[in-house]
Amino acid sequence: MTRRLLIIDDCNVTTFVLRSGLERLGYEIQTAATGEDGLRALDGFNPDVVIVDRRLPNMAGEEVCDRLRADERTARSTIVMMTSTRDEALRASALAHGADDLFFKPLQPADVAERLERVVRGRAPATAPAPIGHPAAAPDVPRRLKGSAKALTSFLEILHESHGLTVKERGSLEAALALATQIASDADTLLNA
Repeated sequence: MTRRLLIIDDCNVTTFVLRSGLERLGYEIQTAATGEDGLRALDGFNPDVVIVDRRLPNMAGEEVCDRLRADERTARSTIVMMTSTRDEALRASALAHGADDLFFKPLQPADVAERLERVVRGRAPATAPAPIGHPAAAPDVPRRLKGSAKALTSFLEILHESHGLTVKERGSLEAALALATQIASDADTLLNA
């Protein structure tokens, strides 16, 4: 099955490398250099997967992710944010804004394709997204719950590693971290059921 992929990035080199490599692997690809152009591209192209650069002119990648998740056409698409800033704390932000994963540049098309398949595996194509509140949208709830729990887990881990916390605060963080981990695990169980 050919997957439709929208790449939103203002770096021509990254776009060229991804496009040329992923087209050879069977992806149908559309590109946009700005968040606004990427959102406009949805009028004629319904992507299964969207790769969004974190730093775009005039609109941050996080805002693009928020808008993609709010748009009925891409609410169930796989969204991956990419960045050249190697900071794991950005993963929590990407997940909190609706991304399914965060990739660090430079990207190699074969690695991207492999990771995309892992992220996408088990998800229905986005050709006919169910409206929010419709019973068919129910399978999307565990994925969103898992993403939120993963973002919370990342945030709690960062807090847990900070200094100056009392024993009671550390204990509360450990309990919250265990709960977030359990929620992510339960959501994963639901997704794989």
